[in-house]
Amino acid sequence: MTTEKKLEKRYPVFLEIIPIFLFFIGNKYFGIYVGTGILMVTSLLNLIFAYIYTKNIHVIPVITCMLAVIFGGLTIFLHDPSFIKIKVTLLNLFFAASLFVGLLFKKNFLKITLNSQLEITDYGWNLLIRYWITFFLLLAVLNEVVYRNVDTNTWVNFKVFGITILTIIFSVAQLPIINKHKIIKEKDD
Repeated sequence: MTTEKKLEKRYPVFLEIIPIFLFFIGNKYFGIYVGTGILMVTSLLNLIFAYIYTKNIHVIPVITCMLAVIFGGLTIFLHDPSFIKIKVTLLNLFFAASLFVGLLFKKNFLKITLNSQLEITDYGWNLLIRYWITFFLLLAVLNEVVYRNVDTNTWVNFKVFGITILTIIFSVAQLPIINKHKIIKEKDD
């Protein structure tokens, strides 16, 4: 008889993107400041619902929510959309830095976070974390280039659709690495 890893109850990923799309709608119909307010409120609500659903607090949604509230608050209070735009850069830099610092201390935070969903070799995890660090750095640079060179509505479209699509494409591009380094368990009869 095999023992299976107990999977923790996970908050559905599609619900985590609801604040981003409501931000888009709020911006489209009411402007960046209303959209930012909607992002702040829905990020907080999403965090509360995630806790109620999973009975657990995950670091990444908390940090994402905190940055949305802090930089969204600055955007609204100072009436300057640069703050909500730079939040995307800072969030991606934070993710890259966290993963990198973890490697310096021999901790693969990607493996720690996703180990219950993926069983791959340590070499595979080390490849993945390096690719994700690079991806987050590139997203930070790309966000800086876009937000400094286009109007706010174009930036919102890039943030909501461009970054989302790039992340999906990048994630799917990691599947060959995951499959190549998958740990095959022998079944007990």
